[in-house]
Amino acid sequence: MRVLILVAAASAVGLALLAGSVARAEDAGADCGTLDMGGTPKFTLGTISPKAARSYVIRNGSEKAGCPSPSSQCRAKSYLIAGDEVVLGRTSGAFVCTQFVTAKKNWSAGWLLAADVVPAAAPPSLAAWVGTWEGGGTITIKPAVKAGALSIKGSAAFKDNTGEIEAVAVPDGANLSFTMDGGDKTLPVDQGEGCKVWMGRGRRNLIVADNGQCGGVNVSFEGVYTRR
Repeated sequence: MRVLILVAAASAVGLALLAGSVARAEDAGADCGTLDMGGTPKFTLGTISPKAARSYVIRNGSEKAGCPSPSSQCRAKSYLIAGDEVVLGRTSGAFVCTQFVTAKKNWSAGWLLAADVVPAAAPPSLAAWVGTWEGGGTITIKPAVKAGALSIKGSAAFKDNTGEIEAVAVPDGANLSFTMDGGDKTLPVDQGEGCKVWMGRGRRNLIVADNGQCGGVNVSFEGVYTRR
């Protein structure tokens, strides 16, 4: 039974796997857990290989002794299919830890066979970021006056609480991140205090995470965004 809605399907909700060179809050040993978006993370993109008809999520060691392993006892019911977009984390033997967004747009995590994944193609052009994106909020990205930079403005809400982001930043390949310092300047994400935002540009979607300090109580820009 396939329980994930994946970006490769034309009618499906976007899915992104969120990992890479980031600070991790993982269980020790054989568990692939959630991520702490601190420091200067990178979204390391890839896709499920055309040779993999189904790439099943593999259980953690805390769920089943001896996992992750190729054993059928370690294989979960959920799976990805060829062409699905992924972002990759640490490896353990033949497996890679992945973070992904489910059909309900919640972050989750799991091991996949590393052999099922191929590297992403060339990084997106500057124009690929431009547009109005809808997801956890609304984000509009335009070319900035500064060469190679983008102007980002966004809003999100939770009940009566609201939040806004506004920054000028230069993408690093498929990644873009910044800190809003409360003034007129945009700082690198590893500097300053306050609202911190990380973005990753997939083939079809914009992946967004924040540090929970970009608005009122329970306001977050986190999610998978599609262009309006």
